[in-house]
Formats: sequence, structure tokens, C-alpha cells
Amino acid sequence: ISPPRQKFIAFARSFEDGAYVWGGQAPGGFDCSGFLNYEGEKSLDNRIQFPRTAAAIYEKFPHISKKDREPGDLVFFRDTPKSKIFHVGIYCGIYHGPQKKYEGKRVFMSAVSKGKKGVKLSLIDEGYWLQYDICYARFLRSTDDYNKAIKSAKKQGSSQAELQPLPKEGQTAQSTRQKAKEEPAPRKVPPKPVQKRKESI
Repeated sequence: ISPPRQKFIAFARSFEDGAYVWGGQAPGGFDCSGFLNYEGEKSLDNRIQFPRTAAAIYEKFPHISKKDREPGDLVFFRDTPKSKIFHVGIYCGIYHGPQKKYEGKRVFMSAVSKGKKGVKLSLIDEGYWLQYDICYARFLRSTDDYNKAIKSAKKQGSSQAELQPLPKEGQTAQSTRQKAKEEPAPRKVPPKPVQKRKESI
């Protein structure tokens, strides 16, 4: 996965077993959207400020299907497809680590208020969360789009191709292209005719 996605997930994992606090947005305690806000401000070069509720976050970013998800995407939960989003987390992909109950399984990380409260890893394709409708959204460019952008920058022949500014994280390639498509081309203004001054005889 792309470096920004790796950095985003690694930073999130550093808060595992942290406390849950309703309305919390700091290491002393997080709620689910507050956890994302702290992550977005502290873990990425281009700081991202998320809306303050899980439902608003879902509405802000492009939605993606389950088959297109990749580690670093956002995962959301609601009772039914027509219900309001009530929880958000960070999809982390397939787990490999010391916790045997997660080994080889897909997990996500979030600040949970039920059961064992706190910042926790949870199974996403089995167990408790399957009783809800699960959906996804993307705020970081896909790894494929990221790699294409780096490759394109290098082809330009810059000695600092890797350091060239890329579209800000939080804008997907799709949203960037859409914005460019929607913006009208600048209108050409014809030059004003020059008035000839009458010469005195």
C-alpha cells in the first residue's frame, strides 16, 4: 500500500487500547470521529480535518465498494442501508501480529463505546459487526493512483521528482478529475479597439 496509507494505519495502531471518551479528540480519550480527526491532523503531511460526526464524514468523501477497499480506507456502520451512519473506523487489511485471534483475518481500528471500550482492533468480515450494514469511503488516493502520480512526476525529468507536490491527500484522483471537468475554461476577453485621435488641420 502507498506510504501515506501505511503511515496513517501505523499511527492509528500506536493508540491501540487507548481510552474511549464521548466527544474526545485527544490521546486522553477518543470517540470514533474524534479519533479520525486526531489521525488526520497528526499523521499526514497534508493535514485533514474530518467532520465531527461519522455520518458527516461518510457524506463528505467518495463512496467505494467492498471489492475496491484497501488498507487506509474508511469503514462505516449503520443498522440498514437506509439508516444513519453511527460508527466509523479505519480499515487495516489482513492482520499479522501477536494477537492470534486476528491472525490472517481482515480487521479495522476504531474507538468503540460498547463492550470493551476504547481504541480497538475488530474483525470486519465476521463476528459482531456483521449484524450491521457495512460501507466504505475513500479520502486517500488509491495506491495505484499514488504510484501512477509518482511515476508521472519522475518522467518529467525533475531531479526531485519524489518531492514534487501531488494532489492533497483527502482528494481522490476521481474527485480531482471531476473538479477539473466541472470548472469552465477561462473566457477570452477580446482586446478593446483603439480609438484613433483626430488630427488638427
